[in-house]
Amino acid sequence: SPTPSLSSSGNSFRPIPTETATPYQTTESQVAIATPKPNLSVPTPERQSNTWTPGDVISEGPHDGTVYLTFDDCWQDIAPIVLTPGAKITFFCIGQAIRNVSGQAASMRLAISYGDEFENHTDTHPYMDNVTDIQYVKNQIEAQLKSVRDALGDPNYQENAFRLPGGDGENNPAVQQAAKEEHVKIFHWSINSGGTSDAYNTSPERIKTIMDNIKAGLLDKNGNLISGQIILMHVRPADETALPQVIQLIKDKGGRLGLIGDIAGNPDKNAANINDRLVAIVIFPEATSRKEDQIVTA
Repeated sequence: SPTPSLSSSGNSFRPIPTETATPYQTTESQVAIATPKPNLSVPTPERQSNTWTPGDVISEGPHDGTVYLTFDDCWQDIAPIVLTPGAKITFFCIGQAIRNVSGQAASMRLAISYGDEFENHTDTHPYMDNVTDIQYVKNQIEAQLKSVRDALGDPNYQENAFRLPGGDGENNPAVQQAAKEEHVKIFHWSINSGGTSDAYNTSPERIKTIMDNIKAGLLDKNGNLISGQIILMHVRPADETALPQVIQLIKDKGGRLGLIGDIAGNPDKNAANINDRLVAIVIFPEATSRKEDQIVTA
């Protein structure tokens, strides 16, 4: 998606974490100016999931009022997602996408500065149902992790979760063993937004379909939140456009957002409530292509 420009035309965006806000551009120099140095501290041993038993595939989190928003692939700039008010996101990026999408490294550092996280989605997005070579799977995990670390400028960044492309190969013994040796837990999802179908259609009708898909798994027959759900979305225009409505729905139903790392072995990371990022919204002086009715306001 195009680099967002932000304006004072009535739209509200997740604020850039600076004392004096400046217009955001996904370039190395401007992000260096616009954001503080991300908190990229070395993870504690608790983040290592080396006690995980092969065969486990996690599709839900604890039923404690938390919902988990996950975005896969990252074949477009993640900045518009990062800047969405109320966002708290786990990105499952492909290594190739990290390396090849212009400005992605800068946007990833911005995401980290907000407390979002990055987990593993392989380096080249292969389907692994029939893979028998454990080292091949490990190479895919390690190459993606290297791309994440290079982008963030942190050689110690630790991933805890591994999502297979299409969920293909989750029960493959070679994949499970590789995940164990790489100290990552395999994660699926409980709700699929369906956003990859007609992924560039952002019409109201298309967004309604995505919202209906999400509501079908997120709400019970009485309209109450079913917490612990892991929602699968993709870095594509349709899901990106639906995101503010998804966040607002979770908030309206009394839920909060969590990170996959909270489940996978990092319970102390980013415990902030969903409301924490709906305050102190910053307005910018440039024109924007984001429609007002797509933005969640405080």
